[in-house]
Amino acid sequence: MQVTIRGRAKHFRTVAFDEPSREVRLIEQRLLPHEFRVIATRDFRDTARAIRDMVVRGAGAIGATAAFGLAQGALAFRGRDLARFDAHLTRVFATLRDARPTAVDPVNAMLEVRRKMQAGTTVAAQQALALTAAEEFAEEDVAHCLALGEAGAPLIREGMRVLTHCNAGWLAFVDVGANKIGTYTKAVLAKRHGVPFYVAIPLSTIDWNLRAGGEIPIEERDASEVLGAWGVTQSGRREYVRVANPNSNAYNPGFDVTPPDLITGIITPAGIFRPRELWKQRRLLGG
Repeated sequence: MQVTIRGRAKHFRTVAFDEPSREVRLIEQRLLPHEFRVIATRDFRDTARAIRDMVVRGAGAIGATAAFGLAQGALAFRGRDLARFDAHLTRVFATLRDARPTAVDPVNAMLEVRRKMQAGTTVAAQQALALTAAEEFAEEDVAHCLALGEAGAPLIREGMRVLTHCNAGWLAFVDVGANKIGTYTKAVLAKRHGVPFYVAIPLSTIDWNLRAGGEIPIEERDASEVLGAWGVTQSGRREYVRVANPNSNAYNPGFDVTPPDLITGIITPAGIFRPRELWKQRRLLGG
């Protein structure tokens, strides 16, 4: 995506990897729209914190971040013992996975990286393959989003109005982007008023191991996220302002579950499907 800074347009990705420094470069989304800044995470733990603390957010973006974080952890290993290297990667994987427990994209991304690493017979070979696989996942994310746009474009007619929810643009993915599934309240309202309700997802967002939406582990986030808001004062200082009653607390689930009967269709890179058709088409969809 082109971003104009001080009158000059420059291309940025939400997530990128700098090989010489072994740093993951991320757009600091918590500062937007007041400030545009790219930060660097120096190791996989730092990368996991960026995912957990919402520096980076959106399905594809956190998937790519986790993939690069796994490669980052792999490259940090010193030694030639494959068994010790595998144990180290297991710890790296768990740290990044647990940063956002509901999101399946990071897990799918890291599983793909680890699968491709198995072609290497030495630690050095697997380390090189880890970075290559992470880069491939990021490129695939861009391709998926372009394919999603092409698949969904015929649904839009001249003069239509489209409501999107949450991070629906390029910030939610690596370069171009449509996120996310919810929410339940909007799906109910759409159904009641005869408005089509579509889900647009990359293939990495599908969890083929769950039998029903009720099995999804919903992460509970800090109450401060909904009890107040961050902004910038007239002096340019970033400040948190509480908007709720001083004695109030909050329950802050990061996601909800939308029943399939409220969904008109699911837009994927492979086409548009009804919710109950996904399982039948799992081979086509990478399941």
